[in-house]
Amino acid sequence: MELLKRNGKEKRTERVMQFGEGNFLRGFVDWMFDRLNKEHGGDFGVVAVQPLPGGMVSMLNGQDGCYSLYLRGLQNGEKTEETRIVDCITRGINPYTDTEVFFECAKNPDRWMMSCSADLFVRAYLRRSSRLLICQRQSWKALRRQSLNGSKTRS
Repeated sequence: MELLKRNGKEKRTERVMQFGEGNFLRGFVDWMFDRLNKEHGGDFGVVAVQPLPGGMVSMLNGQDGCYSLYLRGLQNGEKTEETRIVDCITRGINPYTDTEVFFECAKNPDRWMMSCSADLFVRAYLRRSSRLLICQRQSWKALRRQSLNGSKTRS
């Protein structure tokens, strides 16, 4: 099977930091960002953060963040099937091996953070170190500096 690649397509602006790269987030949440981008002119790139050491960001990165999604269900009472290439993930970060990249990404106060596995992620991280708390602290410090410097911030 051939790997998916962007093939010259421009990457989206990284606006979302997503903790988790599993089926639900990619098949539901990222699918919505993909639709927003392709059908409504959005520019939402997602950075997928691997919550556990045995995650799959290396596979996502190997395909430039692109993957196939097969949807089947009901729409307006009619059976429907759709296959699409989702390409809103700009990159994946493994915080266990790329800690500095993770922290640098988390410092951006304009980036939305979301998770479907927050409890699992927090427990796994706090068992190993206080990295998550440091990440949140660094993000708040960056936001505060931006605010004190008179920069506009998002509400």
